[in-house]
Amino acid sequence: EALALLQQITAAMAQPATPQPEPQRVHGFDWAKAEEEVADITEPVPVQDDAASPVVEDIEKPAVRLADVGGMQQVKERLELAFLGPMRNPQLAKAFGKSLSGGLLLYGPPGCGKTFIAKAVAGELGASFFSVGISDVLDMYTGQSERNLARIFAEARRHAPCVLFFDEMDALGQKRSHLTHASTMRNTVNQMLAEMDSVAADNDGVFVLGATNHPWDIDSALRRP
Repeated sequence: EALALLQQITAAMAQPATPQPEPQRVHGFDWAKAEEEVADITEPVPVQDDAASPVVEDIEKPAVRLADVGGMQQVKERLELAFLGPMRNPQLAKAFGKSLSGGLLLYGPPGCGKTFIAKAVAGELGASFFSVGISDVLDMYTGQSERNLARIFAEARRHAPCVLFFDEMDALGQKRSHLTHASTMRNTVNQMLAEMDSVAADNDGVFVLGATNHPWDIDSALRRP
């Protein structure tokens, strides 16, 4: 029975194909011709909402160096140990278990040169410099601040080596114990910690510098060694 069925199928496949009827014109409209006219049009692809994404054009390549910074010898030495040394000697850094990433908090009164020295660090590294302000992160809608932070770090990783500079760090990383009734801000601090975690995120070549004049208001998890 199986062989008989197979022979019937083979015979049917050997017959010439049945000619297709001519396209019908409905009320004088040629649908086949209309389909041919739009055949080369690609289907639209939905785009992501980047209205709140950070301005990538703000990423720059500074020309200033630490030699252009007057004084601050102790700060320069600390930067050399934490950032510049491991970057210039990757094999030595690997031998000591030092990753090519990290973060430092710059503390000082307004106008003392925190932003300028952060740019100088980027210039010494030949790295990109991405300055992030409060308005680039914080948003009135729930969850958007966390998404902004994720996009900012994603851009920094894409442009590595990159110095990611957060100004007014006390506003972005407040003590969570003071944010009992502000769950949105607590989530923003948690997102910041998750993005800076070298185990959870691949931050090789991303150096985070924060600036503040109120370091005592910053969450202790962000100030840990």
